[in-house]
Amino acid sequence: IDRYEELEKEVPIFALHAKTLVIDGEQLFIGTFNLDPRSTNLNTEIGVLIRSEKLARQVEGAIERDMLPGNSWNPRTENPNRKASLWKRLRLQFWELMPIEELL
Repeated sequence: IDRYEELEKEVPIFALHAKTLVIDGEQLFIGTFNLDPRSTNLNTEIGVLIRSEKLARQVEGAIERDMLPGNSWNPRTENPNRKASLWKRLRLQFWELMPIEELL
């Protein structure tokens, strides 16, 4: 989603980074939960399990459409970091060097 214009307005933007899982074309789970120890033991996560074959099939179709090659993202040509300030890019590079992967 291209939100650069909105971000430049310096107004608060709120979003929920949700994960969606379709199970056997009959159920779906939508939530913030990650499949890692941090989400299980530390973070406050939420999710909902919906038992609806009709809705599960609709969501499955949307996921398959979103995964088509024409909808893919190319980090070489569409990298959002290219619009970040030099200071922000340097901070990001610094944090990428830190050995904190096991804490995430």
